[in-house]
Amino acid sequence: MITDSGLLFIEPKGSPSAEPLIDELTVKMAEGLRRSKAGVMVDDRLVGGSYRGVHTCRCGVTSSNTDHLLPNGEVTNSLAAHYLAWHREEVPQAQLDKVKGLPDSRIIPSAKELVTPPGK
Repeated sequence: MITDSGLLFIEPKGSPSAEPLIDELTVKMAEGLRRSKAGVMVDDRLVGGSYRGVHTCRCGVTSSNTDHLLPNGEVTNSLAAHYLAWHREEVPQAQLDKVKGLPDSRIIPSAKELVTPPGK
């Protein structure tokens, strides 16, 4: 984990799964990202811009340089749905429990939201 604050600020150590896991949690996160407000944290407030900069997942995909404020008030990053789809085994249970608390959704996550690793 990069930080316990926020939602899915993690750094997977292993390779991505062979196929993306698109289940209730991945769908909830993709919906949350679609409805999020992009910005940055300053003194515990999301205000706009870059918070921690761009980072690259072990599998080679790169985040945006912007954090996202979800409708429920949680702050996450642009790779949140990617981590759930491709690196689920490395997502801590406490983080999965937070995602479970997001509103239900029936959307189909886009390729942009899932951020497919190179070579997949």
